Amino acid sequence: MVKCSNCGAELREYYEYCLKCNAYNSLSESEVVKFCIQCGMENLEIRPFTAEDVDFIIYGQLELYEKEYGFTSDIWKGYIKDGVHELVNKFDNEKDCIYILEHHGVPSGCSAIKHVDEMTAQFRFLFLDSKIRGLGLGRKLLDMSIDFCKENEYKRVFLWTFSTLQAARYLYKNKGFTITETKENNEWGTPILEELWEIDL
Repeated sequence: MVKCSNCGAELREYYEYCLKCNAYNSLSESEVVKFCIQCGMENLEIRPFTAEDVDFIIYGQLELYEKEYGFTSDIWKGYIKDGVHELVNKFDNEKDCIYILEHHGVPSGCSAIKHVDEMTAQFRFLFLDSKIRGLGLGRKLLDMSIDFCKENEYKRVFLWTFSTLQAARYLYKNKGFTITETKENNEWGTPILEELWEIDL
């Protein structure tokens, strides 16, 4: 039985959901440290990024995907580093956004919108620390990012993900995204099926 690490509330339903969607891969029940919704929502803040967040956005993803999905190749590392630096270096406050989620003042999650052209934006870099998953925070970051796109009159948003990211794919489907393209990728350290998801706003 998984219990809230703060108040001790039982979290059976959450853990069973994680098993169903394979959100934690090989982690055992005893290794999943969770907060109940009431405790987990305390001391949370979503804010715009600052220059000090760049390392977190890069290395938070590299650590997470190596641990949970076995992505270790230099090609993968370059893909993340180059993608983050490109967004930050060309960042336009009116066209782009990066949200940082803090838990107890510590950066613990992220999402981003990168403008492609006047009509099109790309959703990128959605990730959460495992300790605060299951609280609706990924959905909140996605909602805020799509709201930003609507406010800036983008007509189309797309994202790339892969087929084993079940929890994220569930969010995208519920938001109205659909898969429009797939391709195999053997360059990141673990073979995956990449998926292009799109939505018209």
